[in-house]
Amino acid sequence: MKNNKLIAAFLNTSNTNNYHSDFNALMIAIEKIEGTSVNGYTWTTTEDKTPVEFQFTVEISGAQCMVCRDVSPQYYGTEIDFLKLYDCRNKSKIDAMYLAVVSFIKWYNRQTKLKCFNNPNHLN
Repeated sequence: MKNNKLIAAFLNTSNTNNYHSDFNALMIAIEKIEGTSVNGYTWTTTEDKTPVEFQFTVEISGAQCMVCRDVSPQYYGTEIDFLKLYDCRNKSKIDAMYLAVVSFIKWYNRQTKLKCFNNPNHLN
């Protein structure tokens, strides 16, 4: 599957496991997401772009899986489900987890390609 190759590239491995059907393999990707932190910018006022660090957590509950973006300094808070993944039509927990991982990797790759991180002209 194409998205299994995407996940393998994110993990820097040539092993394209069955991420879509293997909880253990998928958890490796989730752990990497949770270990990811990037520098970026956020608005604090209409004219001010403030440097911040984004860290990510993955919340799994029932057939839902959401990626949250935590902003440091901590007083900027947490954006719950910043990729807008909550969907009551998910068929299973692993499907929701797979969708969340693939969505995060695509977002991350797009941000990296556009050089959005560490660039005050691009708000993350």
